[in-house]
Amino acid sequence: MTLYMEHVQNCYFLLTGWDQYNFYDTLLHVPRRLLHFSTPQGVSFSLSNQSTKYTASNLHLTSTGSIQGSVGYCYSTVPLNNVFTTQDGIVDQILYYNPASKAKNRQANRLSDTSSLYYGRMYFPGSTLEAMYIKRFSPTAQLIVKCVSFPSLKQLNKNLGALTFNYQKITERSAREFIYSTKGGMLGFRYMYHVPLDVEADDLQTAGGESMLSASSLTVGSEVWYGSLNMSPGLSCALRYSSVIALHQRYAASRLPKMALPFSLSLACNPIIGQLSSSYCISTLGKWNHLYLASSYDFNVYSYRSDLTVGFEYYTKEPETDPKTDSKEASTIASGNHARYSEPVKALKQFERVINDIAKAPATELESRYKNFKSVLKSTFSLDLRIFKLLYDFRLGDFVVSLGIDWLWGRNRMASSVEEGCSTESSSEFVPFRPRRIGVSIQYSS
Repeated sequence: MTLYMEHVQNCYFLLTGWDQYNFYDTLLHVPRRLLHFSTPQGVSFSLSNQSTKYTASNLHLTSTGSIQGSVGYCYSTVPLNNVFTTQDGIVDQILYYNPASKAKNRQANRLSDTSSLYYGRMYFPGSTLEAMYIKRFSPTAQLIVKCVSFPSLKQLNKNLGALTFNYQKITERSAREFIYSTKGGMLGFRYMYHVPLDVEADDLQTAGGESMLSASSLTVGSEVWYGSLNMSPGLSCALRYSSVIALHQRYAASRLPKMALPFSLSLACNPIIGQLSSSYCISTLGKWNHLYLASSYDFNVYSYRSDLTVGFEYYTKEPETDPKTDSKEASTIASGNHARYSEPVKALKQFERVINDIAKAPATELESRYKNFKSVLKSTFSLDLRIFKLLYDFRLGDFVVSLGIDWLWGRNRMASSVEEGCSTESSSEFVPFRPRRIGVSIQYSS
């Protein structure tokens, strides 16, 4: 699925009140998207269009020595009024802070309890097909069917296609998912539970005696897999703690979102293969409040192999200034009149409204990120694999351009060749810099 179709799918979930980040497979979506992103390869161009409120189409072309591409189509039974175009700035953004909202917030503003989404894509050359069908049965249950077919490989007499069924069910504090895949006869079950963490303002005090408000969430989950054809089991478990803390005494309520400090701490474990993974993501404050930092540490208890991955993302927005609001706030601060800032009841109510806006459906934050996008700089580095990635997205007129490079840093030629499945005789030659992938991607949607 291309970036534009992912955006259309996310818009469908937002409009129908479904939290796609409420399930186990997205428990670690923050470190994955910050540290394990992919860079474009070759030259690619994506043209997208929303012809009606219910339909969207996409054409994607890639040149890596030979021209390849795909054509996709999407139809929804509910009008998709919140789909943005590249004039607004579509980029590969996510919600870094998404606390578990209450059931009444997740179920609010639902357009239809029995809506559907249809998606199909054909790749060429090869005529590979992929399709997806989403059916909502109730406000808390839906079915996702995904399939892929390889008709060009029928002469090999191998069944390389797959059909996957995902039945998802959510409650006030938990989310369950039942999965079946025809590929290997895989049976899976995923479960995630949100632990309530309601902290009062009086329970948190700073060194200077200032009160703080904290909107925190602790999420734990696990998944179990079993291959009925090859009789192979699978098991993993993870937990995530997310929080945003802001001072509400010295600063006006209009400034509280800028002073918020969201962070996410996660831990994952796969006991069968002995893999442990921990990650920490945080957003900075002040002048660099659009900078996100992340780190991840992986360790295998059987092989004693470890890896440290660090990365960052910094994005800029179009300037948003309100002359009346700015001049009024500046004069209030200059006069030293902080009376309205220090009123605990008024500030508390205003801050609670801010927290409720964050905890509700993330359409406001998502819209802000998409519509005010100007440029995004992304980078990650793996200490063990010595792989460095750099991705830069920016707007060029009505287009969104992505420039990416992926290279090996300070490795010998033999080690890098073995990992890529080839051999070489010059095993002792040291290569300090060797690009693996360089590409540019251009997107346009209307």
